[in-house]
Amino acid sequence: MEIQMGNILEAACAMAGYELVTGTVPLRWRIMAGTAVNEGLRRIHAEKFPALRRVEFRRYRPIEADLEAAAERYATGQECWCDGKYWRRTATGWEELKMEQVSAFVAFDQPWEATEIDPGGVVVDDFAFEADPKYHPDAAPVKGCGWFADGVLLPAPAPEGVYVRFTPKAPRVSFVEWAPDRAYARGAGCYVSADRDCYIALANIAPGGEAPGANAAWRRVRVRDEFETYLTELAAASLQSEDQGRYQTKAAAENEFAELQARFAEGTGDSRMRAGRFRR
Repeated sequence: MEIQMGNILEAACAMAGYELVTGTVPLRWRIMAGTAVNEGLRRIHAEKFPALRRVEFRRYRPIEADLEAAAERYATGQECWCDGKYWRRTATGWEELKMEQVSAFVAFDQPWEATEIDPGGVVVDDFAFEADPKYHPDAAPVKGCGWFADGVLLPAPAPEGVYVRFTPKAPRVSFVEWAPDRAYARGAGCYVSADRDCYIALANIAPGGEAPGANAAWRRVRVRDEFETYLTELAAASLQSEDQGRYQTKAAAENEFAELQARFAEGTGDSRMRAGRFRR
């Protein structure tokens, strides 16, 4: 189960003795709590907890709905996927490609996808599948995949798309309230108190642009409930004074992280980073 980032912010403020009224958390506290949570998220993702792994279907090129509408955004030689085929832009239009003409390259950061792949969260020999391994556990991975630049290259001829298994890159959250008159670069974050969620911009958004929500411009950021206590205690420790028990709360967070490591190593999964067996 996933929990809202607002749960963490509100609980951390309460642990620091703040009488929370929705939307009135001081900016300084929002920044401090966000910095602490991002530190925790980076540590969680570096550990490669099995609960973070996911499977998603990926194409090798940007996905377009209409070639004519997309033409002005593509230079000669650039390629895309549209209407069930790959296409290459030419000086006069578009050329349909056969799969043997397509370099089957899955970039770690595909701007048209909401989730960025962590390069350290990929086992290249267990990365790409023609069938979804969630529903076909006996599915064999595509053989011959290899590291190339900032992604993974599949051998030719490759399928038109593949299911990939990976750990996503740690999100960078922000508890600073969304402002409609502010510009947001791709990857920038914000918080919406009304729905208690954090969001990350999936494209450059100009002032007055689309508001955060269930749309193509923003991705909502939530975390699995296994990590709620750890992240809350980290955020609370960043807000508390010494008299309020800052160091005790920080120690409690460290103990919680150690318990997470032990739980995945001994019971519900395998913390390969701790066991020294995580590999590329």
